[in-house]
Amino acid sequence: MSFSIASFSPEDIITSPQTVIDAVNHSCRERGIPKKIQAVCHVGDSVHFVLRHCDRPTRRDYTLVELTDTTQADFAAAVNSRFQGSTDIVGAFTARGVSFAIFTSIRANE
Repeated sequence: MSFSIASFSPEDIITSPQTVIDAVNHSCRERGIPKKIQAVCHVGDSVHFVLRHCDRPTRRDYTLVELTDTTQADFAAAVNSRFQGSTDIVGAFTARGVSFAIFTSIRANE
């Protein structure tokens, strides 16, 4: 199975999380090579979004959410508050001491 990687610095994610997730969403919807997030890996000075190529265009939107509290109970509460209908958690990571979670949901307009 083919994949590609979208890499970002922790600084980019911390200062402009919406721009980062917009770039990931755009990459996942590229015509001819639709993708979905397979994994998120924080290695060294980069956070890598591993994008697996799909057979058909994705109907998913990804959201990057900063987690203000990262205790186990607070993390569970944040995840539970996001699980509505067809929303799923893809992963979580910490960049420069700031924790983030990635959620996905099916676009309602399709």
